[in-house]
Formats: sequence, C-alpha cells, structure tokens
Amino acid sequence: MAKYGNILTILNGNDNIHSQVETVLSDNQTVYVKLKDTFYVETNSIKNTGQVIKDLNVLDIEFIFFHNQISDGSLIRSKGIDQEKINTINMIMFK
Repeated sequence: MAKYGNILTILNGNDNIHSQVETVLSDNQTVYVKLKDTFYVETNSIKNTGQVIKDLNVLDIEFIFFHNQISDGSLIRSKGIDQEKINTINMIMFK
C-alpha cells in the first residue's frame, strides 16, 4: 500500500486531547510518533488520510494537519485556526 507522511499539530493540547487524538490515529491504523503537541503520522492511502481528517474534525480541538502526497497534491487542513494564518502557511509551504 502507498504511504503518506503527515504532520499534525495540536494547539492548546493537554493529556485528554492527546489521548483522543491517539485513539483516532490508532482506530485508523496509522503509524505515528508524538513529540509534545506534534504528531508525525504515516497514513496508508488518500482515503485513510481523509478519514483521519474527518475523525479529527469531530473532536473539539484546534489543530493543523499537513498532508504530503506530491507537490501538486499536498495540502493543509485545519480547524479552529484563523483562515488568514492558514493561507500564509500554505504560501510558505507551497510557493
């Protein structure tokens, strides 16, 4: 199966939030490494990546999710972050 690298950053995280995120990642059969409020996540398909994002959106958390596929397929998804900041991050990462 194809594998994709992702960076998930939790804003205003705590042990309870981290536990919820780890449950989402485990339930979606990802491989991940957690460093403080950042999770480096390996997903196994575009569908799997999309499901992780959908499941994270259900949680009441603030996050930034960077998905790396190919240069014309990479994207950033977020929730609870000012859109102007996300636009700036997209510009920095992709232009």
